[in-house]
Amino acid sequence: MSLLDRWLHEGWLRPVDHALADTLRRLRPDTPEPVLLAAALASHALAFGHGQLPLARAAELFLEIDADRPPPVMPELESWLEAVASSPWALSPADAPDHNAPLVFEHGQLYLRRYWRYEQSLADALRARSLVVPTDAVDAAWREQRLLELFPLLASDPADAQAQGASALLDTRLLLLTGGPGTGKTTKVTRDLVLAV
Repeated sequence: MSLLDRWLHEGWLRPVDHALADTLRRLRPDTPEPVLLAAALASHALAFGHGQLPLARAAELFLEIDADRPPPVMPELESWLEAVASSPWALSPADAPDHNAPLVFEHGQLYLRRYWRYEQSLADALRARSLVVPTDAVDAAWREQRLLELFPLLASDPADAQAQGASALLDTRLLLLTGGPGTGKTTKVTRDLVLAV
């Protein structure tokens, strides 16, 4: 039994992940098994919301699949990276737009080509939006009054990060908001929308 088939049998892969790798194997019987395993895992990573699979962190994906048992034995990392990098199934980003290979391999990360394209399209759209400068200047007195109404802490803390972010929102067409659970992202967005209207 191949390692690919064993991973399916043991529940590490879904049938759809195995089918992708098995299709690659049938189309090119000489495809090294580490490439097939990487393709199957890149497919499975999508089920956990990952658009790509860093091969060096594949063990973390196995913990997401089933944290109650140790991950299966994986190929040695350096040879795995080399096998994927030299595979005709995995293109570099420079070659990906002009070819139909199903995988894109960049900096040790493997993407299903479709999701790599989605990521590229989103990045292009964000870059384009970040270059757009608002043409209407915001009245400084209105800005200060409105910020004080929406962010009362600003009166005692002029460096209030939420108020500064809201103020920056008035001067740009793109603002990225990050933070862990409970840090106030939803509250901030609500206030930002009120400010922007």
